Amino acid sequence: MGSLIAGILALFYCRMGECQASGAINLRRIILGGKIVITLIWSIIKANIGLASRLWRKEMNLDPIMMEISLPLKSLSTRTFAANAITLTPGTITEQMGDEVLLVHCLDRGIAEDLSEWEIFPLLQKWEEASDA
Repeated sequence: MGSLIAGILALFYCRMGECQASGAINLRRIILGGKIVITLIWSIIKANIGLASRLWRKEMNLDPIMMEISLPLKSLSTRTFAANAITLTPGTITEQMGDEVLLVHCLDRGIAEDLSEWEIFPLLQKWEEASDA
């Protein structure tokens, strides 16, 4: 299991444009990458439980909403990762991706409120800042 996680983190690290010809490794970004992956997995688990409990009620009381999320992320790869992370999370779909804004469909206003304060966004900003350091 540990090898699988290490492989995923290495792939994630290289896909985000961090494999350098010099072989220099940015330890801070590796740690942030681990935090991002763990946060995403935990968010998916929580969203699955919340959405399943909502759908099993007699009255679902869903209130779908389209919302814009402002993301001051610099790189296209980081913005794409954020958009994909939103789509992977049950109850949300990224409809459109702009330079600093994502248009997201949420099944409920509560999900939208949680998404606007999602802890993965500050981690992605730190990820980008770590490459500048």
